[in-house]
Amino acid sequence: MDRPAPRAVLGSVFGAFAILVVVARTETDRISLAGVATTERSQVFVRGSGSDGCVTSLVVPGTGPTVDVPNFLPAADDCLSEVAAFSAGHVMRMVSAPAWTDGADVVPIDMHTQSVGVRLNVWLASKVPTESQVRFVRSEIVLASALFKRNRVGISFQPVDSGVTKPGDARFETIGDGCAHAASLRAAGSPLYQKLRLNVYFVTALRLAPTDPPNVWRGYNCYQAGAPNIIYISLTFGAPTTLAHEIGHALSLTAANGHTGTGAVTLIPGFTNRNLMWTGLNTDATAAQDRFSLGQAYRMNVNNRSWVNAGGARAGPTTLCQANHMDARPCPLLALEWASP
Repeated sequence: MDRPAPRAVLGSVFGAFAILVVVARTETDRISLAGVATTERSQVFVRGSGSDGCVTSLVVPGTGPTVDVPNFLPAADDCLSEVAAFSAGHVMRMVSAPAWTDGADVVPIDMHTQSVGVRLNVWLASKVPTESQVRFVRSEIVLASALFKRNRVGISFQPVDSGVTKPGDARFETIGDGCAHAASLRAAGSPLYQKLRLNVYFVTALRLAPTDPPNVWRGYNCYQAGAPNIIYISLTFGAPTTLAHEIGHALSLTAANGHTGTGAVTLIPGFTNRNLMWTGLNTDATAAQDRFSLGQAYRMNVNNRSWVNAGGARAGPTTLCQANHMDARPCPLLALEWASP
């Protein structure tokens, strides 16, 4: 889009006097997304110093490799300044402290890299492994990647290693049926557990403690046991979106920033039960979940507690996101949503 210079327009003449009317230019800045096709939809999150003070949460949608935003000014001491770009199928990119001026600026962002590929170590531990269980495992992985892509998170999942085990195999006993076995798995090492991968165990049913009866949990992430890269999925009660939810926990959506709601109760204002981190729903409602917010996508990429950073899968700037989901710095509000196209 051309950015015209200020124009001087000669007005009417009264006698010997000419009236000069000055039409002021409205400056805009531009985010240039190299590698984004002309038909691709993207969104940018921008904050910095504006003409009326700090701009804290601007989300702008765009189609193609350029997104125009309002004019930002040189950074002020009390204003956070950054641009984060999101586009389906591309890695999320962030530019900290862009060099804004009071003129028309262009911030280039290289989006050529495809999504961050997270390697999975997947095990099916079943008393009687069946082809339908194998299909369920595969469908969970495929859907998790599709949901993360649809929500512009920029992370995909690759089942690099997998295995099947059943009773009578020592590996079946080591996997167990819940996070009480996390320490044993880590001690066992490869191939049952791999430190630099997300380890996903599909089991018949889950127990939170060895003495508990099997329960109706769909899945469980072992971050509370110090092992966010260990995930259990129930073959009996799991829903199609269970793996996507548990990976969200691995990528730092935990504690106060974890579950957005439970059953009919909203835990974090701004979310509905279509959000993938809402829990306690029936099978049909769980299967219909398909959304991550921009605030969640930002944390899964940038929070240094996210496994893609702690496990070395992602290269890029990080920060320690705040525990209070109602705060907007250093990370944006958890419930900050995508802009309507």
